[in-house]
Amino acid sequence: MKYLIVCLLLLTGCAKKITWPASVNFESLNNLEVEAITNSLKDLSTNSKKELFYFEDKSNSFKITVTKMANDNKHLGMASVTEETCLVQLNEIVFEESYSSYFVPVLYHEVGHCAGMMHDPTEGEIMYYIGSPIDFYTQDAFQRFFNQLVDFVNKH
Repeated sequence: MKYLIVCLLLLTGCAKKITWPASVNFESLNNLEVEAITNSLKDLSTNSKKELFYFEDKSNSFKITVTKMANDNKHLGMASVTEETCLVQLNEIVFEESYSSYFVPVLYHEVGHCAGMMHDPTEGEIMYYIGSPIDFYTQDAFQRFFNQLVDFVNKH
């Protein structure tokens, strides 16, 4: 089953003093959830060949807060972005075993919004507006996402 990924984008530009790598913090998540997110974001940095995240507060770095949202049967994730911060909300369902294959693509997609990426109109791309399980995406789709993410981050 596919879910719509909706993102509220308020991004109007990059503040002069706020830069990437982003500082990531967590709210209302248990230790296993924090560990899964941290490991996935470290893998994202490794695959992108660029340090993208700090897991401690760094002054003047872009701030990403990751939290859970209740299952509304509509959204797997949402990102609310300002010039200095991004709130990533992951649907509680992606932490459940039956939907765990959605976890990485949804997390990556929402982080893409944090960096300023918009939805891609092409089905099969990480930034497509409808989420799919990880095995739906090709290695090429992931590589395109990594490259685009680094391009967006480098602009900030």
